Amino acid sequence: MSTITDEIKEQAEELQGEGSEEKGRRNAGPKKYRIIIDEQDNTDKNNDVFVTDGRGTPYLIKRGHEVVVPEGVVNVLKEAVYTLIEKNENGEEVRRDIPRFALRVLGRA
Repeated sequence: MSTITDEIKEQAEELQGEGSEEKGRRNAGPKKYRIIIDEQDNTDKNNDVFVTDGRGTPYLIKRGHEVVVPEGVVNVLKEAVYTLIEKNENGEEVRRDIPRFALRVLGRA
């Protein structure tokens, strides 16, 4: 008959026996991605984008250039929208969320 202590010991032994590849993936830190924020016609002469990673670390990204950023920055950029309010044919206000940045995620870094 197996006890909880025995089960915990077995799980600990299995974890200690993990390959270095699995351990490395767990301890590798945040995922990083290669991205480009495309230039837009309506931006001023300063084409840089200031964004944080959601934890307060600031990033200054130049539009039109490939950069490597953590997953948190990608998520913040994807979620950044502005709301456009228009009137439909009945005169009612209709709200549309439009992505703030033309973001291309090129893949993992």
